[in-house]
Amino acid sequence: MTRETHGRIVELPYFAASDVPARPQVHGKDTAEPTINLAVESNLGYLEVLMLYPPFGHVNYGAGGGGKAIPIMVKIEAPYAPTAMVPRDSRRRYKPAQDRTFRAPIYHQRNRQKAISLAKEILANTHCRGGRVTEDHADGPFAEAYDKKTRSVTGLRVTPGWGIKLRCSRWRAKG
Repeated sequence: MTRETHGRIVELPYFAASDVPARPQVHGKDTAEPTINLAVESNLGYLEVLMLYPPFGHVNYGAGGGGKAIPIMVKIEAPYAPTAMVPRDSRRRYKPAQDRTFRAPIYHQRNRQKAISLAKEILANTHCRGGRVTEDHADGPFAEAYDKKTRSVTGLRVTPGWGIKLRCSRWRAKG
C-alpha cells in the first residue's frame, strides 16, 4: 500500500513491535505521541481502523492498576483512498491472519461477526499485545454499525463503518 505525500508516493510501513504504545494513548493536538491508526486490506479496499481510548485514559488506567480493564473502541471505517495524504507517523499497515471478505457496504449487518472478529484480532496483536481482549457490554450493545445517515450527538456526520467496544487487560484502573 502506498500513500501520496506532496505529490510523491511513499510505501506505508507495517505495524511493528516498536509501535505498541507504552501507555494508554492520549488524544488531542498537543500530545507528543501520535495515535497510530491502521490500514487493513480487504476485498472492499483499505479499511481505516482507529483505536479510541477513553478521555483521561492515560491518567485513570495503568500497567500497575488493579481495577477493570481499559475500554477501547475499535472503529472500522469504510474504505478510503490509499493515496490519501496523512502524516507518515500516524498510520501503519496491518495484515490480518486470515483473508477478510466483507459484503458491500462495510456497515451491512451480515458483516457484524467478521467486523467483531477483525477488531478483536487487531486489538490483541497491536495496542493490547500481551494483554487479554474481552467484549465490553457495560453500556448497551458492544458492536454498532454506522451508515451514511448516522449523525453524532453534535449533529455531525459519522464515517460509515463499525464501532466495537472492547476491553484490554494490559492496562487496568488505578486506585
